[in-house]
Amino acid sequence: MCTACSSTLRSRCGAREPPWDGYLEAGALLKELDQLGMGAAHLEFVFELRAAVDASRAQHRELLDLLLGGLLGDRANQVFSLDELEAAGIERAVPIRYLPD
Repeated sequence: MCTACSSTLRSRCGAREPPWDGYLEAGALLKELDQLGMGAAHLEFVFELRAAVDASRAQHRELLDLLLGGLLGDRANQVFSLDELEAAGIERAVPIRYLPD
């Protein structure tokens, strides 16, 4: 069961991102594609790929719910506070800061 969960997570977290994910500003590149006459076709493909990636993510979440529900049983829906996690010895993740103070 753990192997199935691990495999599903790796599949979900792999390189399954649609084009342009991670770009903060791509206006110049998109303008160049328009000037080359392929802007509209490019955007159509990107939107189709985005929809497929979103559908895949939803299916991965459903599969994980199924697997983890089978693995954890009644405990699958339990919620824990940060204090409870610390008391159990589980360290809290520290967010990465990208911008200086």
